[in-house]
Amino acid sequence: MAKIAGLKLIKSATGKVTHVTLSMKYHAKLLEDMFDHQEIVQARKGEMVPWDEAKKRINRKFKFKD
Repeated sequence: MAKIAGLKLIKSATGKVTHVTLSMKYHAKLLEDMFDHQEIVQARKGEMVPWDEAKKRINRKFKFKD
């Protein structure tokens, strides 16, 4: 397998890969994108409100008139 800069594989005694270490120097953007994606997935699990209902709630809260 070709070497990839900033990637370190940790193997067990049997040769099976058990851990992967990524260097922030080379893979910071990738890791940031992965963490952002994880947060988006978690946020999507929350309550969904239809736009009309959300608009009504906002108008009531801030005393806007339609």
